[in-house]
Amino acid sequence: ARFPESTSLIDPISVIRDGQTVTGTLLVDCILMSVLKSCMNEVDQFSLFSMLKVLLQCLEMLNTMVRERTKTTDVGMPTTIPLTLLTTLVTTKVWDIVWQNKGAPVELVQTQTRNVFISSLTLVRSCYSNLPGKISEGQQKLEQMASRLMALSWHSRGKYAPLKAIISEVPASRLLELSPTLFDGILEGIQDRSVHTPAQHLFEAILQSIVSGKLDTQVFVARLIDALLSRDPESGSWRTLVDDSISALLTV
Repeated sequence: ARFPESTSLIDPISVIRDGQTVTGTLLVDCILMSVLKSCMNEVDQFSLFSMLKVLLQCLEMLNTMVRERTKTTDVGMPTTIPLTLLTTLVTTKVWDIVWQNKGAPVELVQTQTRNVFISSLTLVRSCYSNLPGKISEGQQKLEQMASRLMALSWHSRGKYAPLKAIISEVPASRLLELSPTLFDGILEGIQDRSVHTPAQHLFEAILQSIVSGKLDTQVFVARLIDALLSRDPESGSWRTLVDDSISALLTV
């Protein structure tokens, strides 16, 4: 059954965990607000992991509602969603939580934070597609988040997974415009053992974008090859990366 529009009768966390039916307005105005507050204030990593899981469930419910916003609930009531408020909450509060926990000391918290961010990107895209005249605003917010991440040190482990996720919404060519030293930074990270794996995953995602023909390749490929050749190989694995990357790029 649908809950009444009264916050005093609702335990927001149990509503999400139990998968109970709520209206879009209640989910945004009450439940999401409560979950966000809990995530922002939680310091214990185990509890934070649990709260991030609830936040992810909440975002997935909202993603479903936005996709099917013209349908009705099980009691025949319109599924209304305050899209403007929702986009504001996601691009401020949710992304603040992502920013706060991107480098969490517990790997599971980092993973859950990444999943929250990926889900939030889908939600932002869906919301802005339903807000006529505001699509450019949504793109601007995504680019601001990308710029904020790229401004971090390339030795910061927490920056790579969010950036890799953003490529699905902000083309790598645009990332290069926002940060001309993008390739040099990623390659610097690859040579750092502490961030080698996430840096290489980001590099491979960008390389795949080029090879699959999703990008304007001319200048882009030249810039990447220059960045690869300008670095001094320090190991056999680095030379293999350079050789494989250039071989792939020359087929574009």
